[in-house]
Amino acid sequence: MNFISSPFFLLLSCLLFISCTKKPNWNAVFKEAGLVNIQELDSTIKVNLAYSDTNNILGYDAYGELDQAYLRPNAAEKLVLAQKDLRANYPNYTLYIFDATRPRRIQQKLWDESDLPIEERGKYIANPQRGSIHNYGMAVDLGIWVDGVGLLDMGTSFDDFSALSHITSEDSLMSIGALKPTHVQNRKLLRQIMTKAGFLTLSTEWWHFDAMERSNTKEQFDIVE
Repeated sequence: MNFISSPFFLLLSCLLFISCTKKPNWNAVFKEAGLVNIQELDSTIKVNLAYSDTNNILGYDAYGELDQAYLRPNAAEKLVLAQKDLRANYPNYTLYIFDATRPRRIQQKLWDESDLPIEERGKYIANPQRGSIHNYGMAVDLGIWVDGVGLLDMGTSFDDFSALSHITSEDSLMSIGALKPTHVQNRKLLRQIMTKAGFLTLSTEWWHFDAMERSNTKEQFDIVE
């Protein structure tokens, strides 16, 4: 019997295919890396990971069963402070996480499968060779949820890779009617809450916040692969 057509070879091929396509146990990977589950620190923070669904720029579920947001402990503590500040001033508002720690292998998928021209891609998707702050567990993408209403309207969806998402051009975009005053006000509220807690903004994405400067992050932490 030809080995390639034998039942043993077919079974071995099947097992190899399953092992290669099965998504990792991210909860275990993150915990082993020393990350913490945000909702174990503050269960009032909402989590709906965009890459655990098909409604994202990839068009498919990249995370599998992962439905919790993880960060480095100091980043998580800052996020909890931001949530407490938000709830103290707006009791029916809550932070709403789109993405937190993102393993570099997922970053590679975002980079490789993006339709953006290569000269534009780096504005919105960090080159995985360099690494995103998300890959270190020190960045979070989020908006604000209002009880009984839903997400505050920021003028664009999460991961809208256009000038409409830039926070540096909000006033000019509002002047030509591309953004409404309420969009700008909502973005400013999110930034105010996050920066007060110690986060840093990203000019091209209203939803993205870093818990630490890149240089310090790279010195202190390893990338989550």
